[in-house]
Amino acid sequence: SEEDREDAEGGQRALNGVLQGYIRECLTQVQLFSSFPAPSLTRLSELFELTERGPGVYLCVQDEMASDFFVLLSGTVQIIKDDTLIKTLHVKGEANEQLPFLGEGALLHGKARVASVVTHGACQLLELREQHTREVQKLLMAGGGNEVQKQLHQLIAARARQAEVIRDIAMSKQEARFAETINKVSTASSVIANLQVRAQQNAARSP
Repeated sequence: SEEDREDAEGGQRALNGVLQGYIRECLTQVQLFSSFPAPSLTRLSELFELTERGPGVYLCVQDEMASDFFVLLSGTVQIIKDDTLIKTLHVKGEANEQLPFLGEGALLHGKARVASVVTHGACQLLELREQHTREVQKLLMAGGGNEVQKQLHQLIAARARQAEVIRDIAMSKQEARFAETINKVSTASSVIANLQVRAQQNAARSP
């Protein structure tokens, strides 16, 4: 009936209002948006989607053009560059916990992903789809203008440098382990060769 339909629509609006309020509260725990005025936060909460992802899902893929932007609400993600684990981010979902954001290149024009981000277990996220990034860019500009864009560029550059350093360290460790393995193999080969020589000498002395 018409009355039932109106009740259902009213219930859905109330549910949407609760969800939007939750998203808005989460955004206040994101450093990038924490200083936004109330109207901008309210608009942001309408643009983000609450999503859940299972383990092994790639949120970002290295070298692909940035599109979606994420806020990690709970769970664990791993940041990987050139097949090397760079960093693990974990959010417990506690009150007032600082929430990390991922894929900030999506808020700038023409930025490729500097690393891949993959879920490590079930994760709850806020996701900003590509079609909404331009509006968020405008909100960021209104909130801080060129200074915000400068900070984003600096953040991306800093994360890229950090990833390069960690990758280089990991590669150095791998090379060191490889060299150590080669030395062990070489030593073992020498021992085996000596044993074979002794065995041949003993065989030659036997009547």
